[in-house]
Amino acid sequence: MKLRGFRIEPEEIEAVLARHAGLGACAVVLREDVTGEPRLVCYFAEANRPVTTAALREALGRHLPDYMIPSLFVPLAALPLSPAGKVDRKRLPGLDAVPAVDAAPLSTGGRAPGTPTERTLTAIVTEVLGIEAIGIDDDMFAFGLDSLQVFRIVARAHQAGIRTTAKDLFLHRCVSAIAAESDVAPVQVRSRPTLVGVARAARRAGANGGHLRSEELL
Repeated sequence: MKLRGFRIEPEEIEAVLARHAGLGACAVVLREDVTGEPRLVCYFAEANRPVTTAALREALGRHLPDYMIPSLFVPLAALPLSPAGKVDRKRLPGLDAVPAVDAAPLSTGGRAPGTPTERTLTAIVTEVLGIEAIGIDDDMFAFGLDSLQVFRIVARAHQAGIRTTAKDLFLHRCVSAIAAESDVAPVQVRSRPTLVGVARAARRAGANGGHLRSEELL
């Protein structure tokens, strides 16, 4: 399958989760979210022990490039099976029918924005992610933030007069740190990464037999 110019092998993601995250039954598919955006989603059978999004992402991040890490993780009591005993991906529920693990932090009541930059960035981030609220110290990537959304946040921040880059978002990961960096950073004239550039970089990485990491997009 392909997502935003990147070729993705679901079986490779599922194998890493089985080996390193302790998930036995899981399925990775493309699904549209409530806004119609395609998202890489991992459905998994709930284990006896609690499973967190952070643990799953950490396990995947040690072995796979960022664009192959699902933005949503959906727990199920059991995965639907075909008569042959394989996961029936067509019978996996839509995102509007089940809660995602990533949805848990949406009502944590994190620290509210205090400065004008924090308030503007918080508004941009919640709009791009399609969520109601986020604390300024919360990890944005725990809410399913992907590379394309990073570029959207940067573009809207620039329109609002906030100096930040995609590298800042990948490095600092929360509104408070990004706002603080933006408020002290000197003005720099640099070209912004484009989706065309991202796709070209991905093809170069594939041709070299390597993986494209988030820092290669900057």
